[in-house]
Amino acid sequence: MNSNAIPATFWFFWHIVQDRTLLDRVQGEVNHCRTTSTASTSIFDATALSNQPLLQSTYAETFRKYIAVYILRKPEHQDAQIINHQVPKDKTIVISSASAHMDKRNWNLGTSDEHPVDHFWADRFLTYSSKSTPPSAAQSTASTSTMPEQKIASAPLPVPSKGHPEGARFSLNGYSGAWIPYGGGIHQCPGRHWVKMQMLLSFAMINDAFEIELLDTKDRLKVDMRKFGLGALQPAEKARFKIRRKYRAVSRGVEAK
Repeated sequence: MNSNAIPATFWFFWHIVQDRTLLDRVQGEVNHCRTTSTASTSIFDATALSNQPLLQSTYAETFRKYIAVYILRKPEHQDAQIINHQVPKDKTIVISSASAHMDKRNWNLGTSDEHPVDHFWADRFLTYSSKSTPPSAAQSTASTSTMPEQKIASAPLPVPSKGHPEGARFSLNGYSGAWIPYGGGIHQCPGRHWVKMQMLLSFAMINDAFEIELLDTKDRLKVDMRKFGLGALQPAEKARFKIRRKYRAVSRGVEAK
């Protein structure tokens, strides 16, 4: 793993383990991607893991909240018009991803704004078909959505065996220019798909092999801001936990289709 993937994976783990309901839901998706399971071996379909709605939404929310990068751009051919500002040719523009990631105007906050941008909400990037939405489920329409037939899930819906609401989909539609942890345009980080697969496989394999219990009941950890703008933010305090091996160990088997 690279230096950004490690702290990002920590936050991904911490938020899932800290929320027992979320852990159960995510485990349902992970179990759905297990292709082989014996007393000593588990093999996961890496492609299937990377396409699970809740896993993807949790991953995207982790990057929204904990990736802070400065993105540099320069108009090379002519002056650039950005809203009411004109940027002269060959002048450098510096964009902070955190400004976009923490601007509440960009994001689904839930039906009554009960999920502010400074809080972690694993369902923030889930959409679902109105035809498959249970009548009792709370729902709201995202103002930024470009898919009128889809609605944003404002609260966790009933979860079947696969671990996510029936009809739920992960979507970044409507978040162009808002979710930019890898930069944007043709200069996006070329390793973004690999990082995503690393994180999801690491969680699947470690969670399948070990039981992890957080010893502190706090709902958030302090964030170390000393490297703000350089990638993934690290925790500024320790997260005490207990870990023990489950009865069935996990091999390093990975199956990609």
